[in-house]
Amino acid sequence: MSRSLLIKLLVLFAMLSTNSSAQESPTFRRAVLTDSGRRVVFDAQAFWGPRTAIPEWHHGFLVGWEFETFQEGGVNVRLFDQTGSKVTEAAIWFPDSARVFIEGAAATPDGRIVAAGEANKTDGTTGHFLVATDRSGRVIQAIQTQEFYPGKVCVAPDGTVWSFGSMGYSKKQPRPGKTLRHFDMDKGEIGSFLPRSAFPKNVAPDERAYIGCSATEVVAYSTTSSKYIEMKYDTDGARVYDASNAPSSLRLIGFASPDHQQTFGLFSLLGHYGLYQLKFNEASSTAMWVPVDGTQGESKTEPVVIGLWGSDADGLILSRSEDIGGLAALHWTKFK
Repeated sequence: MSRSLLIKLLVLFAMLSTNSSAQESPTFRRAVLTDSGRRVVFDAQAFWGPRTAIPEWHHGFLVGWEFETFQEGGVNVRLFDQTGSKVTEAAIWFPDSARVFIEGAAATPDGRIVAAGEANKTDGTTGHFLVATDRSGRVIQAIQTQEFYPGKVCVAPDGTVWSFGSMGYSKKQPRPGKTLRHFDMDKGEIGSFLPRSAFPKNVAPDERAYIGCSATEVVAYSTTSSKYIEMKYDTDGARVYDASNAPSSLRLIGFASPDHQQTFGLFSLLGHYGLYQLKFNEASSTAMWVPVDGTQGESKTEPVVIGLWGSDADGLILSRSEDIGGLAALHWTKFK
């Protein structure tokens, strides 16, 4: 074979390889965060406490809750408005309970609370529930979800409630059943989707999961199985994307998905933080976590994002490391 022919073949092979790689791994434009358009110091009750969950932003409110409550009258869900002030609180409890566990909570646009969890009774039985309050925090609606273990919840524009949960376990094996449920607080369950078989048997898909209701769809992210789920309100089936390239050395601690193309996650471990964006390949139903430039680093030495609470309109609501130590400040920032 002549030298010139060999060079031509090598060049042709390189071109084919490049085209193939481009089709398999398309080049995405990385998001860039703008400077904070607004910064508000929030009531510290939303963030710190012996049993306080990581708060989430829903419909213009920061929702904070306590995992466990052991007596009647104990406040276990709180709402904070955009000024950082507490505006509503609820003491969710049921007669003859020994413990109430709150798995997830959300806010309605008009400032009411929706919460999901389980109540352990003094006789040893357990009941799983969804509750809704009025604007004063008084529980006015309750649904016993029977065999379904409701997890994180969100409220759709029509006032209905979505929950990503499970059917629990029997003899250390996950029970079959639908994991995404749709509820009307007056009528009870009105829809069930996405079977447990869509996830690996050796993980609990609803553990450390996230869910959000946008104007057009409900989305969820299963941390344990690295799956992104989305379902349009006007369809009867959910689509699942595999996102298995999540940073293996970091843990997801925040999630926001204002729309399909703008889905973000905050990963952290031992003082190192990084904001990532999901980029989707529709043909293969896969999604890839891509770092957002300028957001990776150590919180003690670099100005990085250290909290991601949700989204509002077309921007993210987050916390930054440059805030004074111990101060719970939220920043409104856009992405482009």
